[in-house]
Amino acid sequence: MLLPWAINLVNVQRRASNPPRDALNEPVYGAVSSWTTVYPNLQVRIEYDPERMTWNETGERVNPSPSNFFMYVPDLLDNGTPINMFPEDRVTIVQSDDNTIIGRLYVVTAVFGEWDSLGNRHHSIVQMQVP
Repeated sequence: MLLPWAINLVNVQRRASNPPRDALNEPVYGAVSSWTTVYPNLQVRIEYDPERMTWNETGERVNPSPSNFFMYVPDLLDNGTPINMFPEDRVTIVQSDDNTIIGRLYVVTAVFGEWDSLGNRHHSIVQMQVP
């Protein structure tokens, strides 16, 4: 669905739903590069607080404000397929008007649905953070 407010492109990767288990019966997901790309070049809107400097005794450092990084995702793809985002999905920003966030990897921490006045789901708000 082409939306005028969706000006960024991202790739969304998801780990296997039934991963193999190790000797301690813990799941083995493998490297993030081996995860399945479920939504390549997904058109979204990204909003965040700009990076700000944190001053401490050893000098300043950049604080990327990971708790205030949100992605607005449409409800359907162009072909009418629903878009489902889940916590722990990996998001890589492919295209943005801010060159400083292109290529960065983020982890989805929460997904919130948004509905229109008729009760139809319109889009999702996805909260992300730096891994």
